[in-house]
Amino acid sequence: MFIIAGTQSVFASTSEYLTMNVGETKTLTLPSSITQLYLKDVMFVSEETTKVRVLYNTATTVTVEALEKTSYYVPIKCDIYYYNLVAGKWIYAHHEPFYFMVHVLGPDPDPGPDPDPNPGWGTLGSKCTITTAEGVSMIFTVINDGMKYCAPWGDDLNNGICIDKNTSGTLTIPAEVRGFRVYNTGASAFKGCEKITGLNLPITVVTIGSHSFDNCHGITSIDFLHNIERIYVGAFYHCLGLTDVTIPNSVKYLDADCFSNCYNLKNVTLGSNVQSIGTRAFAFIPLMETVTCLSETPPEVDSSSFDYPEDITLYVPKGSMTKYNNHSVWRKFKEIKEIETSDINNVSSDKQHDNKIFDINGRQLKQPSKGINVIDGKKVIIK
Repeated sequence: MFIIAGTQSVFASTSEYLTMNVGETKTLTLPSSITQLYLKDVMFVSEETTKVRVLYNTATTVTVEALEKTSYYVPIKCDIYYYNLVAGKWIYAHHEPFYFMVHVLGPDPDPGPDPDPNPGWGTLGSKCTITTAEGVSMIFTVINDGMKYCAPWGDDLNNGICIDKNTSGTLTIPAEVRGFRVYNTGASAFKGCEKITGLNLPITVVTIGSHSFDNCHGITSIDFLHNIERIYVGAFYHCLGLTDVTIPNSVKYLDADCFSNCYNLKNVTLGSNVQSIGTRAFAFIPLMETVTCLSETPPEVDSSSFDYPEDITLYVPKGSMTKYNNHSVWRKFKEIKEIETSDINNVSSDKQHDNKIFDINGRQLKQPSKGINVIDGKKVIIK
């Protein structure tokens, strides 16, 4: 902003075209028609951006600083004020601007850091996309901003699905995303992703969301760690690739339809702390042969939880057979057998035992034997 005394008109400087380099300063001599000049701190704006700054120097000169490169000569307009003696105040001279032209040469300005591809992350409901260990793009959503919990969970417009439905192979869900703990799997997050063949869950996951892996036909194994507390409605509905499932001791609740319609499921092991099994949890599974329940107290179970229990052998902890025989639902199984429960649940989910064989009591075997064997982490019936 140029401030001049009197009411004189001000015209463009004879040095009205300046060529400068980024970082360079020049002194501009003002027109002789300006008799007295007072320049206050000014950032003036060209038609592009703020490329140049003008600073007060003397009554007849100003200092011009080149800040950023320009692609051509840009006009710099400095507004003029004059002091009106009658009014006793400074008045803006609309018709008396001061112009000069500046072309700044030099390198392109530093663009700075890349913009955040996921702005707003950290607030409830905000989303971000990360790349998993297998190179899969996966969407996560903040489900509790106070506790810093998030879950794999996509856009509602895509029914919550968080990955490309054509994703194939084993899927590893990370334990943390941008400072937020992965607490569960979102509702329908992987529903219909038929080409997923394996699933590795992090130790941080406490619940499996409703219909999270509904119709994931390709899943043949699930690495349940000993921290899962609840498997919600329809979590593994119609997963045709499953033949053996071991529910860890940490799980307390198996909700309705959680493994319903898994037609090829043959053997199920329920952890020692399961308290309730929902309606149709293991319904419509015609090939099921054995259920091993490690709880000494029969869990609450609905009459529809298992189809055709009269065709299924039930294994229970030693000393608990009477309790199961007296239960209105558990007693319907074909036969109930007692077993020693020496932590078979841990054996069946421990990756360190790959390619090793154990019996139902957790003792390592040199070769498979008749009855229940744990081979390569899976329960197998040898007849």
